[in-house]
Amino acid sequence: MTIHITPEPDFSYVSFESNVASSSYGDLIARVIDTFQPGKFIVTVFANKTSPAANVSRELEHLGTIDQWKRRDIQFSRFPTYDLTYAQYCKYPS
Repeated sequence: MTIHITPEPDFSYVSFESNVASSSYGDLIARVIDTFQPGKFIVTVFANKTSPAANVSRELEHLGTIDQWKRRDIQFSRFPTYDLTYAQYCKYPS
């Protein structure tokens, strides 16, 4: 796992990356956002067909809210060797 923090006067940026293959990332996402308390965040998952994470797109599709964050967008892309899922969440009441 890697965490990159870029503090800025008007905003800050945090990147959390992991190559841990899992069939569920809900708990991990909740811990990361609880730690950093962002106003908004994006989850991006790359997974090939044989990965434990192959069905995470379904999990994110059903995670319309995570605590005080609401999903604003979700996109799915299928490629020959992997799938990409992108989900954007914003803090209520955005």
